[in-house]
Amino acid sequence: MIKRPSKTPSNKPIKLSGKTGIPIGYFPKRDKPEAVPEEEEEEEEEAEGDEDVGRGNLGEARNKEETKAEKQARKKEVKAARREARGRKKDLKLQYTAELSRQLHFDHHQQLHNPPVTKM
Repeated sequence: MIKRPSKTPSNKPIKLSGKTGIPIGYFPKRDKPEAVPEEEEEEEEEAEGDEDVGRGNLGEARNKEETKAEKQARKKEVKAARREARGRKKDLKLQYTAELSRQLHFDHHQQLHNPPVTKM
């Protein structure tokens, strides 16, 4: 004998979440995404490109007994990294500006050559 669910609603009260107002237990729980193996993560990082090129561990503690030459070399590296970051930022900004002007030009061109149709 096969038991079928009854068509009548149960008399059990529905509990609502105080935070969201969504019925508790109504939606199925989501499974957590599986952990990606380290090998795949490394491949993804390599494929992303050189986003953080020149950026080392910025929170790295410096040696308290560093020599004057070491300090100058460290400062030089920091300045070079900042210079590169400014250059990347400038390039990205120019790309966005060029794309915006291209889109505005295209929209203007469309309006000139495709005027709205009016019925008479």
